[in-house]
Amino acid sequence: MAELASVMELLNLGSSNATALAARVAAAPNSLVPLFAKLRTEAALTGKGEEETKAISALNSLKDLANNSMMVTETYLLGSLSVALTAAGHKNSKNVRAAADEAVKAICGKMSVNSVREALEVLFASSAVGQAWQSRVLALNMIALFGDYAPEQLGNNLPVVVPQLTVSMSDVKKEVKEAATAAMIASCDVIGNRDIEHMTPHIVRYFTPRRSTRDHAQACWCYLRPICQCICFGYGGTIVDPWFDKQSYCYSSSICCYH
Repeated sequence: MAELASVMELLNLGSSNATALAARVAAAPNSLVPLFAKLRTEAALTGKGEEETKAISALNSLKDLANNSMMVTETYLLGSLSVALTAAGHKNSKNVRAAADEAVKAICGKMSVNSVREALEVLFASSAVGQAWQSRVLALNMIALFGDYAPEQLGNNLPVVVPQLTVSMSDVKKEVKEAATAAMIASCDVIGNRDIEHMTPHIVRYFTPRRSTRDHAQACWCYLRPICQCICFGYGGTIVDPWFDKQSYCYSSSICCYH
């Protein structure tokens, strides 16, 4: 308990004690379990007054730990990511939303690139229909962030990333739709074909359910085959259309731009 109190004292003093905080956390690993249990509980508070203050303090603590002690606390911070994302949609306080936004960005921007797969599962859940739109937008923005921060890891997960983003690309909320589209473009760009990257924004707009057609699928495959192999789930000469549950056959390979 003394170790926990010591770490909490430094967190309450703010990020100016970054060096001392990192040293204290590294020297007191047994305090991490109760520390993060306390931070998650307080970050999840939804009330006003004292609850709002505690939520903001807990979220700021998560941000400070991510910025200064990620190597030691990464596992616990990833376990707290969903709580911070939920807090980003706080109904009663814009200050809580702002603190949550900073905490999520710190966690996703400082974690190991090898943790991207685990983080994506949390981000998918927070971007799902039914979540607060602020939480959804933040989660989608973090997926887009991985395009620069961890392009190889994001590319390895495209078969699951693309279908998830497609759902949000047709959302009725403008902010969600725009964030999903930006995330889709960033995800497609990790393929790394510079000859066709400038076409990605134009081709991505045909991935929404209401705009997907057989002709568009064929055009995607024939003109931008490297992207479509990931996006349209192509295999051999066939594109499987996940929105209409049918198969569209591409043109003869003799007229394809890429083989």
